Parts: sequence; C-alpha cells; structure tokens
Amino acid sequence: MVDYAKLHKAARHDVRVCIQAWSEILRQFLGDRLDYMYAKGSAVKAWDSPIDYVPVLSDVDIHIRLTDDGGFFADVNDPFKFSMSFITEHEQRFYELEPEPLHFPRSQIVILNMVEKEEWYVPPRLDNITVIVGSP
Repeated sequence: MVDYAKLHKAARHDVRVCIQAWSEILRQFLGDRLDYMYAKGSAVKAWDSPIDYVPVLSDVDIHIRLTDDGGFFADVNDPFKFSMSFITEHEQRFYELEPEPLHFPRSQIVILNMVEKEEWYVPPRLDNITVIVGSP
C-alpha cells in the first residue's frame, strides 16, 4: 500500500528546497530591485488529499514585486539565453541542497508589477501565501 503521508512529506521537503533555491538566486540577481517575494498556490497550501499537490502537474508559484518597472530582464542583453542559464543555476542549486529528491518541482515566476495594474487583479490573502522576502 502506498504511504501517502511519507510521499507528501518528501514532496513538501522538495518544495521547500525549491523555494529556498529560488530565494537565494533571485535575491542575488535582483539585489536592491527586489521589493518582495512570496510563494503561493497548491505547493504551499495544506495538502488534505493525495491530489492536492501532484508532482509534474503542480507548480511552485513564485511571485515577485520589483522596486521599479524596468522588468525582470532590465539589465540583460539576451533574455532567452540568460533565462536558460538562470534556470540551470536554479536546478544546480536545488540539487546541491537536496541531492536525492523525490522530485524536481516545476516552477513558475510571476512579476507582479504589470499584473497589479490590471483591473482584474486581486491580491492574494496573506494567509494563502508564504512570504519569502519583504512585505507584500
């Protein structure tokens, strides 16, 4: 019989490691341009059933607010090439922190500066997010 509690514990650990790796890399890259950062979505909510977080299908959503509207790649000459090396750096850091994970969590990064200006945007409730840096 599958021990879902054990699998959830291992998956939750991998999610925390993923967030830690993003935190380190994004702080280093963005420096003073980083206003705040939080994680949200199924990856950080309580998992009450085996399908609340599904590795390979579920994302670790990282939301970032910059101190300016220059965009994430403001100082980058080749955004595509940079993003490829950036994700590789994240993956390497993840495996340094956890050499034998249950899974490598998928990530999605959202830059809030433009999203917040949309009339349909509704900020998340603070009890639905995990603050990583700063104060939303």
